[in-house]
Amino acid sequence: MAEKINKDLNLKEMAKALVKEYKTQEAIFGEGGALKQLLGRTLEACLEGEMTDHLGYARYSREGEEDNSRNGYGSKKLITDQGEIEIEVPRDRESSFDPQIVSKRQSRINGIDDKIIALYARGLSTKDIQGQLQELYGIEISPSLILAFINKEIGSELAGKLLKESVMSSVNVAECAAILTARHNIPIKEVRFIIDKLIGNIITYNEEHAYITAELEIINKERKYGLSLGDKACLALGKYLSIPVYTADKIWSDIEINGIDVKLIR
Repeated sequence: MAEKINKDLNLKEMAKALVKEYKTQEAIFGEGGALKQLLGRTLEACLEGEMTDHLGYARYSREGEEDNSRNGYGSKKLITDQGEIEIEVPRDRESSFDPQIVSKRQSRINGIDDKIIALYARGLSTKDIQGQLQELYGIEISPSLILAFINKEIGSELAGKLLKESVMSSVNVAECAAILTARHNIPIKEVRFIIDKLIGNIITYNEEHAYITAELEIINKERKYGLSLGDKACLALGKYLSIPVYTADKIWSDIEINGIDVKLIR
């Protein structure tokens, strides 16, 4: 097992230690290796930054002691591409801290999370990261946009321009494919070809998206939107990636949910 990186080092120093001290693949990628430690340390640094933003004052400052304040740490295990890691998550007295980089109920980090972590490690603010994600992923589309394009409905010209810079949740890909096969009698092989040609990137629906979808269901029930599971999955991905969601569905015109930017093409 590789030696542990000194946690008192900052992230740049840790990266240098990774190159200088860890020479073999086992030392870097193996169980307890430098890469897992670096990922864990990066996450912990991000969480400290989020706690500072949440409380409004830095660690060790006495500024906010009369209000909500830090309350030690709790351990959390995460499953990553490098295996399982354990991190220390800062806690606050009121238990109101719910970080974005690793949410309270999150237990797995996927490819998108890796990109977000890398952006945090570069010292970018949450706003900067949202901008970077929009640059990486562009926009998200609902199935109604593809159908509008294929059926040459109102807004189809704009839909055609948006499709290639778009992403779509795998749930919505299934939804769209079902509509094209059932209602338009297009063979599934042709449907796959059409979708692959039209959509820029398909994002796998994961655990974090599922929980965001569940939260949207509560909000929608209160406000009586009556959206389908596919609609909620689409909105959840837009919120998770901090990118605008384009749709041709007019029922979405009155949606006002914090963190979701809905745009109609007609």
